[in-house]
Amino acid sequence: MQKKTLYFQALAVFAVSLCCYLLVHYTIFAETTGFNKYLLFASQYSRGVAAPERIIDFSPLYLYINAFLQKLFNDPGPVLLWIQFAVSALSSALFFVILRRFFTTTVSITGTVFFLLNRSVLLYSGINEPEIFLTLFILCFVFCTFRESSLMAAVSGLFLAFCLMIRLNLLPLVLITPIIYRFIHNKNGFVRKCILFSVPVIIAIIGLSIRNYSTIGTFSPVVMNPGTVFFEGNNPVANGRTVVYPPMVDNCIDELQNESDPAHALYRIIPRRITGKNLSIAQVNAYWSNKAKNFIIDHPFIWIRQLIIKIYGFFHNSRWHDIETVIANDLLLQKSFLPTIPFALISVLSLIGISISFGNWRKLIVLYGVFVSQIAVMVLTYSSDRQRVSVIFIFIFFACAAIDFLIK
Repeated sequence: MQKKTLYFQALAVFAVSLCCYLLVHYTIFAETTGFNKYLLFASQYSRGVAAPERIIDFSPLYLYINAFLQKLFNDPGPVLLWIQFAVSALSSALFFVILRRFFTTTVSITGTVFFLLNRSVLLYSGINEPEIFLTLFILCFVFCTFRESSLMAAVSGLFLAFCLMIRLNLLPLVLITPIIYRFIHNKNGFVRKCILFSVPVIIAIIGLSIRNYSTIGTFSPVVMNPGTVFFEGNNPVANGRTVVYPPMVDNCIDELQNESDPAHALYRIIPRRITGKNLSIAQVNAYWSNKAKNFIIDHPFIWIRQLIIKIYGFFHNSRWHDIETVIANDLLLQKSFLPTIPFALISVLSLIGISISFGNWRKLIVLYGVFVSQIAVMVLTYSSDRQRVSVIFIFIFFACAAIDFLIK
């Protein structure tokens, strides 16, 4: 009966969440022009008018979702939008189920409302970026990791593989998850669970490497230009909070307006022109990462100041965006009728909750692992709201721990 009740509660959360996302988009965000970076590139690539190497600039799995919808529909944008709303609603429902594992119904509903009415989640649910899919896959990974069975270990590995095919941010969890199993599960079947977990992850990494080799001649799973992203967060004009293009890139963007996300193309054109060589993608990334390393060595105090700003921004209420449509939608959301939950409140409660829950760290180590992995990525790059949105639910989980402690 308890499982049946939980099922109906989760279904109700899904329905309410879906209605909320639809209401927000079609009443508050309807005035803004859509951001369709992935849909545009998927269209260009399918028509053969995009450079093959540009496929490396995009999230692999999310790009394939866009390309698949391009083949099925003349206008895939609205269909993708509805899919993303359903994904966001499913995330809300799954988050509620995870909360119920640890907290009362009242606290779990409170946490779910915090998630549903979080501005960042509302903003990125309708944007043509993969963050909302990444959020769902992380939630699925966390949910399955808490389960004891060997089958769930395999499913957990599958969802971590999906995460890696969205972004490689959680790659450290490939090594950490077996340790997690050692702490939160009994020792029976430990080796079997690790093997079952590893199989889909290894397949995903090898699959990405083969794809990259066939496209750019480099057998590596690395995508989305980590060298240039590292440079964007570590250079003399970086602010630590969002993308700040160097002048030589920023001044030329208008010349490539027909390109989807032209900055990525410019980051390759510039070093190739400077060196006079047809640098590979790996060499281009090395070029920009070396510039970032030189900046850190030459200006350590400026870099430390930027580092502090990044860590501060991770926990701060400010939402720094790197997409103009999201900036416009955020302003509309602030002026709207919808009551949203301030991130400052969630952040303060989460820090209290992390402190309170640390004595129970063995059971919660998977949440700490995801949390620390994402903090590390943001410290290495920049603490934009888009980087943070996929772990908002972990902030809220620990905020619920604080609320539960205060109630008791």
